[in-house]
Amino acid sequence: MPDLDFSTIRPHAVYTTREVASLLRYSVEHVVELIEAGALPAMPRLMPRSRYRILGSTLLALGGVSAAAPVESPAARSKRAAADLEAIRRMK
Repeated sequence: MPDLDFSTIRPHAVYTTREVASLLRYSVEHVVELIEAGALPAMPRLMPRSRYRILGSTLLALGGVSAAAPVESPAARSKRAAADLEAIRRMK
C-alpha cells in the first residue's frame, strides 16, 4: 500500500469504490479486484451508482491506524443521528 495520509479518512464514513481508489491512489478497477479477492472487506451495493461501499474504519485498519470511537456527548450523538437520517431521506 502506498505511503498515505490516513488523517483524512473518517472511521464512521462510508466510501464508494471511486473514493477509496482516490484515497489509496489506486484505480477503481484495482479496488474492485481487491474487494472481489477478499483482500478489502466491503458491503454490497446500497445505492445504484456504485457496486460496493467500504467503511472508513476498514481503510484505517488496513493502514494500521486505530479507529477508536471519538468521545461524543449524548446531545452531539443525537444531533449527528438526526443529520444522518435527514441525509438518508434526501437520497430517496
